[in-house]
Amino acid sequence: MLVTLCCALLQIAVPPPRGYVNDFAGVLDTTSVAQMTAVITELREKTRGEIAVVTLADIHDRPAADVALQIGRQWGVGAKGEAGDPAKNLGVVVLLVPLKNHRPGTGQVSIATGRGAEGFLPDARVGRIRDAMKPYLAREDYGAGLARGVDLIAQSFAQEFGVTLTGVPELPPGDGAQPLPIPLGGAAAGSGDSGVVGGSPEGGREGGSSLDQGFLTSPPRARICSRNAVNV
Repeated sequence: MLVTLCCALLQIAVPPPRGYVNDFAGVLDTTSVAQMTAVITELREKTRGEIAVVTLADIHDRPAADVALQIGRQWGVGAKGEAGDPAKNLGVVVLLVPLKNHRPGTGQVSIATGRGAEGFLPDARVGRIRDAMKPYLAREDYGAGLARGVDLIAQSFAQEFGVTLTGVPELPPGDGAQPLPIPLGGAAAGSGDSGVVGGSPEGGREGGSSLDQGFLTSPPRARICSRNAVNV
């Protein structure tokens, strides 16, 4: 009882979803929002998987990984499904907290995966995807950085389910798409990876969505369990 109460108190207030891309921090350009929305929509149609992209201006000293996990569970990202259903808990949350006053190392990016996606989005691969995003996020090109992450995650889905996504551009080798070896001495980021943006660690409708499937209208149902975060 006490643990449940403490967890509830630690949660931050997250608005309800208004689309697959939720720019609550107001840092994304409309072209990037439309591009990501198109990719995620096609992904859901062909694999039943779901990606929620979220930007929040401030998470009040809460770890980004925990907030991404909260969003996934609160919104129900990923289908509920029956036992054995490959689409069960097939959800991913990508959370960005932008730099504060343009200061390097004050932003965070986190990727949280549901149980259904952990098999093809393990810790190491999620970490490489996050690392491919960081150069864009560090220079505050948030739309391009998140779009790159969504493309790489979507490509992982496509490879797992044997589908072709027309909205995902062909990506160069080593850009987080292929399972590259992890260098000796390097640590892999966890699934649901979060990090610091911008330095050392210290057609979508943005205002509303006509989409009528998945977590946008359904009650919470998914189990997002793995998260990974780094500062940028």
